[in-house]
Amino acid sequence: MTKDELELVGVYVDSRIEAALAKYSPPPGPAGPSGPRGEKGADGAAGPAGIAGRDGKDGRDGTQGARGEPGEKGMPGINGKDGAAGPKGERGEAGARGERGEKGMDGAPGKDGSPGARGEKGDPGTNGKDGAPGPRGEKGMDGAPGIAGRDGSPGRDGSKGDPGKDGKDGISRADLESVAAKMIAELKIDGRTLKLGPHTVRLPIPMWAGFWKEGHGYEAGDIVTLGGSAWICLETDTKAKPGNGSGGWDLMARHGKDASR
Repeated sequence: MTKDELELVGVYVDSRIEAALAKYSPPPGPAGPSGPRGEKGADGAAGPAGIAGRDGKDGRDGTQGARGEPGEKGMPGINGKDGAAGPKGERGEAGARGERGEKGMDGAPGKDGSPGARGEKGDPGTNGKDGAPGPRGEKGMDGAPGIAGRDGSPGRDGSKGDPGKDGKDGISRADLESVAAKMIAELKIDGRTLKLGPHTVRLPIPMWAGFWKEGHGYEAGDIVTLGGSAWICLETDTKAKPGNGSGGWDLMARHGKDASR
């Protein structure tokens, strides 16, 4: 027995002795003063085995023992699963030709072959009898309209209608001259700006604008030169470079060849 087991046994025995003394002994008197500690007594006899304790943790594996003798041959095991197919082997030599077997059953009809070449034209056959009339077909679509016919002769004159209402008075020549004079008096033009009373119109009149400058906004009608060519602006506030794929300019005159070359 281990030390822990001996301690458990001692505790159990002490509890049983105390229980027995409590039944037959008179009630204890008052406790006296504690005496001096005695010497350690001899170990008592081993008591009955106590209740088995819980299993302890598994110990470490011991060292591997010597190999035993071979046992008797066991029963054959169950066949295992088929392994993966191995690589395809080389083709073997052709075997000897066997004897001719019996005639087999006719096979299924094969697919139709491709059409053959067109044969020569045969002699006309005799006319066959007319077949029975077929069922009435569905109504066909309307045909295209025919050509228009000739105009008919003029009809008779109708009866005279009622007189119409009087129209509004027209503008006299004097009034027209007065309005025209007033418009001419208010007509003012300043470069490209046309003023007619409260109305103002900007006209794309061609005007020289010098050499083309990058970042400058040109108006419709401005004419610039670039690389020896003349360009006219077609849009207002155009900053694109002429001849650079922009639709805001149109070529007026292309530069000529250099006479020194």
